[in-house]
Parts: sequence; C-alpha cells; structure tokens
Amino acid sequence: MHGGYEPEEAFSTTPKVLQGEGTSMHKAGEFAARVAATGVASVKLINYTKLGRAFVHCLRSCRITDPDTGTAYYFTESYEETDAAIQKAMLKRNHVDDDEAESESPTRDGAIFIAFVLIVFTILVLPVLQEATVPFVR
Repeated sequence: MHGGYEPEEAFSTTPKVLQGEGTSMHKAGEFAARVAATGVASVKLINYTKLGRAFVHCLRSCRITDPDTGTAYYFTESYEETDAAIQKAMLKRNHVDDDEAESESPTRDGAIFIAFVLIVFTILVLPVLQEATVPFVR
C-alpha cells in the first residue's frame, strides 16, 4: 500500500506508530484520559503516514464493556480530515511544510485507518456484541 500500513502491520499496534514531531502529546494524552474517565472522546491531531507524510488525524473512541466478564474493549473510528481549510490551518499552526503534507493518494492513506478499525472491531468487539444480543422473538 502506497504511503500507509498494511493491515497486518497495523493490527495489534497503537496509534503511537503514527505520532511524530508535529503530534501534540498533550492533546493525545487528554484524549486517552477522557476515554478512560468517561468512556468516550474525540480529537484531531497531526499524525504521520508510514512514509512520513503529515496529515490531520480525526479520532473518536468509545468503551464497550462485556456485561458478563466486565472486560473493556475500545472501538475507535479513525479517518483523515478532508476539509482543506482545517488541514491547512492545523498543519500551519504545527509548522508542518505544505510540501510534506501533500499526498499522492490521500484517500488511500486514510483508508488504512478504516481497515484497521474494521479489523479490530471484527476480532475484538463483534463477538462480545453478538453474545450480548437478545435473539429476536415473535
């Protein structure tokens, strides 16, 4: 995959693999703390593709707890910001060069994050939800 991680590279890793010089560790820490405290949070960060291209990374996360075991699972949606004005403002504020931020395939770069979320959801969360679902009775 050009610019991104293959699913097998992304599986079982944390978003830390995407962090770099322009990533606000303060905002990332606040995001993690909010998810831990309230079970839900969202944030926009500057992160980096495998090839080092800076991009505005939108994350939303929620905690799902298995009612039988009490095990907490985290569903995280992740995508690249597509609004050009937001991208430019955030990258400029974080002193990222426009040349560095340009992608030959921004859609494909962002698609890996969707694939990552789907893999994690399918393997970790879906079985818990299926077990917790009450069968339809007529």
